[in-house]
Amino acid sequence: MVYLCSQSYGGGDMQRFSERALSGLMLCGLLGIVFACFPFSLARLFYSALGAEQAVVTAGVQYFSFRLIGFPLHLLYTGMESVIKSTGDTRRPMVLKFIGHLVNVSCNYVLIFGRFGFSPMGVTGAGIASLCADVVTFILFAWALFITLKRERIPFSLRLRLTPALLLIRE
Repeated sequence: MVYLCSQSYGGGDMQRFSERALSGLMLCGLLGIVFACFPFSLARLFYSALGAEQAVVTAGVQYFSFRLIGFPLHLLYTGMESVIKSTGDTRRPMVLKFIGHLVNVSCNYVLIFGRFGFSPMGVTGAGIASLCADVVTFILFAWALFITLKRERIPFSLRLRLTPALLLIRE
């Protein structure tokens, strides 16, 4: 997505840039939703397919289920990061990802070990902390994308359109 959006941006074709960005974000969201629909079943399937012992499968499912629930947000903010970077702005995405990592580390400390009045949650707390970090990072990137599109005067509509998605796949 970075390549296609960068190409449009560099060529001054902001309408094409917008279509490619929307297509990429639509594909990210749809793919993420597929994985998020059945998080516990998929997590169990993944860990079982690896041939892990039952104790590892149980602990892994407790963590990975929450990662799968946050997967649509993770893919979407990664797509937004690509769109922002394609305009030449690489500093802002780096700072936002750093903040997301700080949220993850902080929530891990609180939820895994039960600090500040929370009960210790262990592996489940680590999964919830990652989900919290995905939510915060998604919000930050949505804000940054809005600012970037406004600053660059790029037309952007959130109307669901399948034509741009099909164009992106074809290219």
